[in-house]
Amino acid sequence: MEKNRKAPARHKVVEDYLLTMKLFCGYCGTYICGESGTSHTSKIYRYYKCVSVKKKRASCKKKSVKKDWLEDLVVNETMKIVMDDKAIEAIVSMVMDLQDRENTNLPLYEQQLQEANTGIQNMLNAIQQGILTKSTKSRLEELEAAKEDLEVRLAMYTSNPTAKC
Repeated sequence: MEKNRKAPARHKVVEDYLLTMKLFCGYCGTYICGESGTSHTSKIYRYYKCVSVKKKRASCKKKSVKKDWLEDLVVNETMKIVMDDKAIEAIVSMVMDLQDRENTNLPLYEQQLQEANTGIQNMLNAIQQGILTKSTKSRLEELEAAKEDLEVRLAMYTSNPTAKC
């Protein structure tokens, strides 16, 4: 809601302005947002404009910039950065690391949880048969604590796979 308060009309635009809320004016530091206008020949012109100029809040010297030119420039420069061999290797490395963590941690936690559940069940069966000692009680408490810890880890992992558990 805080973000939308600063750009309440953002969702009313029919045309997509990819850079709205991502650019800042070099003169005054406010947001640059998309705007369009129609000429006397009914041709629609789309451009980016500083919010200070648009709302006449401050004496900003930033002139409007054509939408297509600015978006093409940003996309081309971004592609140059991303298509660099080192950048691709870094992205692939991060994806593989994420995939490795996802593939190893989750099954490991699930297996440990299953083992803890089996251990608890075995202890309860032993207690039911009348085998109750101090060590059985302490082992049952350890297993229950481990189970609780694993359930928390699984919950954290499934809500955010990149988190360190």
